[in-house]
Amino acid sequence: MEPDVSKVLFESGDLSSSTRMMVHEYANKWNVSEYDALLQCHIFSEAELADLIASSTGYDRIYAFSSNMVDEGLIKNFPFKDAWDSGCMPLRKDNQEVHSYVMVDPFSLLNSRFSENLGPVFEKFIVEKSIFYRAILSLYPLEMQLADLNVERASNGSR
Repeated sequence: MEPDVSKVLFESGDLSSSTRMMVHEYANKWNVSEYDALLQCHIFSEAELADLIASSTGYDRIYAFSSNMVDEGLIKNFPFKDAWDSGCMPLRKDNQEVHSYVMVDPFSLLNSRFSENLGPVFEKFIVEKSIFYRAILSLYPLEMQLADLNVERASNGSR
């Protein structure tokens, strides 16, 4: 079983056992990730949670993330829906291989179907959730966002 954010924070001493249990119960009851439960229960702010995840994983923490930091050629092969659903985005590539990623919660990424397609990863950066989503909304042209939404609606049988 892959680690979850509450387990890692508990093991690092940043989360008590009772708070961990409450977060787990909240996440199950409301069908949200433990990352979101930590935020929704106001246990940590986005900035605090990003700092704690970065320090516990050894990943670099970035405090600003904007669309101009991303190699725009990468978005053609990385659909908006994948970035939105996974909370992860490639930053740079070298010799056609992607080597740097920015992400919100690396623990949910480990359990997603998306993680199988990451390829070789040499740098991982942690960023606050709201900063990440604001950046990808400005990075992807609206027609790419809508195209992904239309594909999802069609696969669900919606009109």
